[in-house]
Amino acid sequence: MAFRLGPRLNAPGRMENARDVIDLLTCPDLEKAREIAARLESLNRDRQRVEEEILREITEVMDRHPEKRDRYSLVLAGEGWHRGVIGIVAQRVVERYHRPALVIGLGDGLGVGSGRSIRAFHLLDALTNLQDLFVRFGGHAMAAGFALPSARITELETRFEGYARAMLKLLDLEPVLRVDAEVSGADIDWTLFEALETLAPFGCGNPTPVLAARGLRLLLSPRIVQEKHLKLRVACGSKPLDAIGWGMAERGATLASGQALDMAFTLDQNVFQDVRRLQLMVSEIRI
Repeated sequence: MAFRLGPRLNAPGRMENARDVIDLLTCPDLEKAREIAARLESLNRDRQRVEEEILREITEVMDRHPEKRDRYSLVLAGEGWHRGVIGIVAQRVVERYHRPALVIGLGDGLGVGSGRSIRAFHLLDALTNLQDLFVRFGGHAMAAGFALPSARITELETRFEGYARAMLKLLDLEPVLRVDAEVSGADIDWTLFEALETLAPFGCGNPTPVLAARGLRLLLSPRIVQEKHLKLRVACGSKPLDAIGWGMAERGATLASGQALDMAFTLDQNVFQDVRRLQLMVSEIRI
């Protein structure tokens, strides 16, 4: 449910302002609430479209300049990139390339940026080291925001890369998936789910436990949902269960019914029309 509600409640603040969210949550009139909800849905679609356009431009830049993949950091800037979504885009760049990334929207001689990082690299320390470049900056180890004159972005790219090379080792640039426990397919049931729920609430400082299981058999050919998500049906012991890979649609081309998969995942429940179904939220798949 959080995956459905969260982006829609978040979108107005990114694209326009958050007033509609307050109006929705305090609205006593059902029809009026439906109108506001429809507006939030439209804004969320706009947010997704803008985000994908920026990511497409970034992918084209990375494809035209393959030498960027050898860098220890990424600084990417574009004219008119929407300031409300560049933080989301920076996170997706880090997930894709596993390097500290600064994504900057340019306009009127100013670059407004958002950065995301990897565990081995303290982003705020990096920006503090380069503070003479910025009009303003702030953040913490994993995320930051900043502004600087557009004319200084090339200097930022050079100095940020130099700092990253001084602080990081090549091994730090290899993605690492944290797995808390390995289980068998037969172990994946409501008893396990309810045992894990006793560790809640999950969040920063107490992440949702990640499990791994080997040799889960794929029962059906994978489905692509909303053009970017992967839906699988796997045998967990004698039980067939759904598995969802958010943003993993491109992985579907390598999968076929009958294959045995090693899978890292978190456990979740899907409630529809008062029926609860256990499902796997996929972190990684290996054939």
